[in-house]
Amino acid sequence: MPVIINGEILPKELVREEAQRLGEAPDWRNVPDSLEKRTHLQQAAEQFAIDRILLRQVGEKDTRPMDPALVENEVQRLRTTNGCRVVFDDAPLRLQIERDLRFRRAIQERMGYGPAAHRGRHCPLLQG
Repeated sequence: MPVIINGEILPKELVREEAQRLGEAPDWRNVPDSLEKRTHLQQAAEQFAIDRILLRQVGEKDTRPMDPALVENEVQRLRTTNGCRVVFDDAPLRLQIERDLRFRRAIQERMGYGPAAHRGRHCPLLQG
């Protein structure tokens, strides 16, 4: 039976990606391969995937404005890193950057880095 998170089905591919990522972590690599390890790894991967979807959903509902300078800096960084010199419509890139920043902001806020307590100090995403 599929896992449904706020009406969204948990993709098996996302769980597989999380299991692969977790399996490469030192904590998991050092555990001898066994049925118990695979079971626990699968359970952890599923929970991580659910958390990732929940955080993305929270980020998508966040209507607070993003700092335009932060988005512009990221666009410029990606252009420089990828050697892009051609002028192109960067609107889709800006939307993806904003989604990523909202996702990170959702994580930061849930870890106790609220805007009132730390505005602008160690959490540049929370400015504005």
